Amino acid sequence: PQAEAIVLQGLPATLTAGEQYSLQLSLEGKTFEVSGFQVIALMERGTAGTFTAGDDDAATSVHGTAIRSTAVRANEGGRVHWRFDWRAPIGKLESITFLIAASAANNDQSPFGDQIHYREITVPAAPE
Repeated sequence: PQAEAIVLQGLPATLTAGEQYSLQLSLEGKTFEVSGFQVIALMERGTAGTFTAGDDDAATSVHGTAIRSTAVRANEGGRVHWRFDWRAPIGKLESITFLIAASAANNDQSPFGDQIHYREITVPAAPE
């Protein structure tokens, strides 16, 4: 099921080829202590665009069209967030789907009581 607790801000209604977007990913909820994430961007014919870690986030690893946290982040006031950039591919642009997974963990160093939230967000390309 889609997790409404995952919010990705900074995406426009339509995407422009080659444009860079500053994004903020959040996981909201009061029942977990720490969180991590992974995001991949896809087009119909494969991966799409490139991610760049945010200036304030040394605990992020980028692998081209995928980005993930490399350390947990504490839940403060019911919300954990990360900032990063994504650049749309150059050339003919299709709709882009962002596949997002975020963990909601109790920080006891075991998998018991932890949850993985998933969300898929598709943004169409701007008309040419």
